[in-house]
Amino acid sequence: MVCYWRNFYRLVPVTVAAGRTTSVGLDFRRSIGYFVTTPIFYVNAAPHIGHLYSALLADASNRWYILKHPSEKTLFVTGSDEHGIKDVFRHFNISNSDFIRTTEERHVKAVTAFWNKLLESGSIYKAKYSGWYCVSDETYYSEREIEDAVMPDGTKAKVSTSSGHKVEWTTEENYLFALTKYESKLRKWLQESGVVQPSYIHQFLMNSFHNISDVSVSRQRDRCPWGIEVPGDASQTIYVWFDALVNYLTAAGYPNKITRWPPDCQLVGKDIIK
Repeated sequence: MVCYWRNFYRLVPVTVAAGRTTSVGLDFRRSIGYFVTTPIFYVNAAPHIGHLYSALLADASNRWYILKHPSEKTLFVTGSDEHGIKDVFRHFNISNSDFIRTTEERHVKAVTAFWNKLLESGSIYKAKYSGWYCVSDETYYSEREIEDAVMPDGTKAKVSTSSGHKVEWTTEENYLFALTKYESKLRKWLQESGVVQPSYIHQFLMNSFHNISDVSVSRQRDRCPWGIEVPGDASQTIYVWFDALVNYLTAAGYPNKITRWPPDCQLVGKDIIK
């Protein structure tokens, strides 16, 4: 799936390369002619063909731009939690500009700064959160993402429809991102022609906006001790999916001088687009 971001609302104000803070958020920087990204691959298992497919598409897009504009600089960003996938990309001659790992100091700095910016703007708040939680997937699932199943020991349980792993109803205090605050802006962006391709994925996203709710973006540190600690709250860990999404900002230079924002094109697997 491809996203084009030229007309997307820049939601979070930051200081950009010229030293100016915009009222609407992140600015375009023209020192980079073309900015393309892949997902940051969450490789908690062996790398698979989907990783390579996304990277090859982004590589082809980047090379095509270079052929058309040989005098301009481009930024092609990919990344992972593991070293192994870098070897795969090298074997297939994928020429990315940057490779982000979520444990890098520059990324931790970017995540912390972005978290604080969202907290200051009222886009993150602490509250009680309840839902179907899967320990092995480290994920909360909605009612439509779980089903009844019989486990190997013969007991009945609720499981994730995507992973097949057991889920349990959990209530805990953590931080939530106020997604509902941006619902109207996201809807308007999605309704613009051509921002998400192919068209059937665009329609899938539009249908996903029914019953939208705020999203949990932290986990209690006593059961999720790895990851970046929530600034000012040692009891919480920033959730890996929030952490990983900031990698695009990290590659652009955030929270220091931003060379280019937003990306022109982002390739994302349909299973993680939401």
